[in-house]
Amino acid sequence: PPTRVRDTAPHPAAALTDALVSSLNNNLLFREISPLASVVEEQLNAEFATSLGLPPATPGLWTSGGSLANLTGLFAAAGGYAEDAPPRHEVVVVMGERWHASIGKACRILGLPNVVTVPPLDPGSGCVDVALLDEAVARARADGCARPVVVGVLGGTVNGHVDDMSALAEVCQRHGAWLHVDAIWGGALAYSADPTCRAYLRGLEHADSIAIGPQKWLFTPRLCALTLFPKLLDPDEFDAILASAMPYSAKSDDDDGGEGGGANRGMWGLQGSRRADCLPLWATMQVLGRRGVQEYVDG
Repeated sequence: PPTRVRDTAPHPAAALTDALVSSLNNNLLFREISPLASVVEEQLNAEFATSLGLPPATPGLWTSGGSLANLTGLFAAAGGYAEDAPPRHEVVVVMGERWHASIGKACRILGLPNVVTVPPLDPGSGCVDVALLDEAVARARADGCARPVVVGVLGGTVNGHVDDMSALAEVCQRHGAWLHVDAIWGGALAYSADPTCRAYLRGLEHADSIAIGPQKWLFTPRLCALTLFPKLLDPDEFDAILASAMPYSAKSDDDDGGEGGGANRGMWGLQGSRRADCLPLWATMQVLGRRGVQEYVDG
């Protein structure tokens, strides 16, 4: 598994573009004042999805950093804005002991008091014991849990461990649980050509939410992250969980036509105002090309 211990320094193209982004000071809350950046976010969303083996139409939300990407995924897991979301005390989060601090913080922010941690199969590897996790989810269901949420890790912070996503997906399918994958570190393996590295991505297509942090390996400034939702392909279902009305925008929430058409990016997720952190990443990928990115990741 990947064992990087620090973030990469920004590529010169990213650093220069980041200065331009700061000078323009666009706000991704509204499409009418960030038309280019809105389109770039959508293009990069499709790029990451297809690179992970997901449909290009997989919806996703860009956030200001990995902590907010994990928070967004767990917010959706708990029901999001949906009117039929279960009470928070009926949601049980089950995960391995080697979770990132942002996961614990997200549970507390969201008011999720029921968190179960499962020891690793091997203390040296850090990978969660799937059999014990299966038992924990089954117990939660038996105790009346309305919404079990399983958290898997793709690239642990301490030793780069990768949980068996296919096995976790089977557990979630068996018990009707939501699978959130913290791939802040390991998501960049989407650009690896190494068969061993790409094997770690197996099972991601069964996840309900995936948090990715390009800032880790892809030479972009720190506050750049993405949460993908592979199973929320139905726009109405996605909106029910993650959309909030923006009555003070000049563009209606359901506008998807015309030049620069499409809904405001800020109508989804938790954040309001956001800078165009996608542009430095986009610039770097334009300079390096897919082959160049792959060489850096595999190097």
